[in-house]
This record gives sequence, C-alpha cells and structure tokens, in this order.
Amino acid sequence: MNEKCKMDWVVNGLLAAILVLLAGNYISQHAFSTARAGTGWDTDGITVMTTAANERLVVVDTQKKNIMIYHAQTGGKFGLTGVRSYEYDVLAEDTSKQNVGSGLDYLSTKVLYEKK
Repeated sequence: MNEKCKMDWVVNGLLAAILVLLAGNYISQHAFSTARAGTGWDTDGITVMTTAANERLVVVDTQKKNIMIYHAQTGGKFGLTGVRSYEYDVLAEDTSKQNVGSGLDYLSTKVLYEKK
C-alpha cells in the first residue's frame, strides 16, 4: 500500500470518528428525558388523572394551586368542565378536632380567621 492510500485511510478513519462523536453529542443533547423537568418524575407541579366512569380528565397544578376538569368530546377533543383554585384552602385551619356541635357558622369561622 502506498503512502497516499494510507493517508486516505487515516483521513477517512478520522472523519468517521468525528461523525460518531457528533452524532453521539446530538443524540444526547436532543433526547427526551424526564429528568430535564426536574429530578425523577417531577413534572413542574402538574399531575393528570383520569376517571373511567364518565371519561373525565383531572389536571392538578400544584404550583399555581388549581384543579381543572375536562370532559371527552367526539373526535378526540377535550372540553373544559370546571376550574377551581385551592390556594386558600390549604391555609384554612383544621377544625375537625374542635368540638363545634353541628358545624361552624359564618361568625364562628370569622372569629377563627381573625385569631390568626
């Protein structure tokens, strides 16, 4: 084998190695990974559940503290059924251990709130 042929093989081998490195870099940079949104199965505070009985989709956003309910429509579409914020629900005081008789009325609740 002459020197020119050897040099051609060396150049082709180096080009092939560069191509493999570039392809590996591209795949590692553009591959989908669940860990990119956070650690493990973190989904930035979004949780989705289905209800099989009436084909509803429940979406819970734990960062914005919203619950959204969608219903299935024909053609694979979804329609919004309802939205509720539970932002202030988590701030409410647990009254389950208090002796309140048949429940709290408005004035009792206002007094509990103003104690804070």
